[in-house]
Amino acid sequence: MFAWNYLQKLKRNNFKTLKQKKRSLLLINTSPAYSLKVIADLKKIEGVSEVYPLRGMYDIIAVAEAESFEKLKEIVFNESKIYPTSEPL
Repeated sequence: MFAWNYLQKLKRNNFKTLKQKKRSLLLINTSPAYSLKVIADLKKIEGVSEVYPLRGMYDIIAVAEAESFEKLKEIVFNESKIYPTSEPL
């Protein structure tokens, strides 16, 4: 539900911004014991503009922004190596 509300907010308020910047919603699973540390670390990453805790299938949602898809890909894949997962997605 939260992700849907967030997307609706983006459509209403930031449609012009969406055309300029590329955005990606990152849905993250983590152990409950580490979720606050992961959230704090995500907020420090350049290119990650928003981070929120969730309840349900995913534990954290983060918004990554960049000027191009190449920079966005670099943010997502380089930073995902910090917290490798033991399960394939």
